[in-house]
Amino acid sequence: TINPGDALEGGKVVPAGSGHTVPTGPGTGSYQRSFSVADGLAYPFVHSMVQDRKGNFWFATRGGVSRYDGGTIETFTVENGLMGNYIISIYLDREDHIWLGTLSHGVTRFDGKTFTHFTQEDGLAGNGVRAIVQDRKGDFWFATYEGINRYDGNKWTTFTSWDGLPEERFVSICEDQRANPINANTMGGIIKDAGLTIEAFKALL
Repeated sequence: TINPGDALEGGKVVPAGSGHTVPTGPGTGSYQRSFSVADGLAYPFVHSMVQDRKGNFWFATRGGVSRYDGGTIETFTVENGLMGNYIISIYLDREDHIWLGTLSHGVTRFDGKTFTHFTQEDGLAGNGVRAIVQDRKGDFWFATYEGINRYDGNKWTTFTSWDGLPEERFVSICEDQRANPINANTMGGIIKDAGLTIEAFKALL
């Protein structure tokens, strides 16, 4: 369980650069605004987005992560401390920290000042992190193409087909109302962790 203020074990910590900040362009649209690279966005393709508690919007793109504060867009890339620019998942934890899942460079936590990187060398099942969730206990769960991880701030636990999973290529993960964190979508169906057993459901065709 990760409690507020706990230091995370393992991972590579690097100072965050200032990022590249530009005034936000006018965008397009009258009732809703659309932003593109011309308006300051890192890349035209956005995989995921989240809003932090300060009201900033974060966009996970193939060219880094962009933060929009309503007036400017600030982009962080490998030049500012990221391990990889291809961001495919993004998650806001209870402490208002941003977690970034990359296509092939593991997962990164940004606390506003530093980036902490975790890869397979630290215990991550796979370096392609498709989804992230924090459960009610404070533990983090990561869906990768090589299994599922649980991270409690000190130890990584990996679940694969050897543990009863129908396969190891996962694209999403969430916690249900009964606090079962492993409700994950695979390339061929879904799984549900009932606490003691894992139920697999094939995709309906």
